[in-house]
Amino acid sequence: MLSNLEVARVAADPPPLGGADSEPGGSQGLEYTDCTGSPQIYYSNYDDRSLARTYRNLEASRARGAATWCIFG
Repeated sequence: MLSNLEVARVAADPPPLGGADSEPGGSQGLEYTDCTGSPQIYYSNYDDRSLARTYRNLEASRARGAATWCIFG
């Protein structure tokens, strides 16, 4: 339904609800990633491996032609 309405679902790290999907979803034309610290929100830093994985995911999204956003909080 989200894809049909061109609505994007955020990929939040950490996911806001236990068991929630941390991958973007919905619209293929927009991918939004929100990195606010993991495991402790607004406190934890990301290590080099996590940052590299986020970078690869963002680059893949951009290469597919999606508008690609990432916010670090």
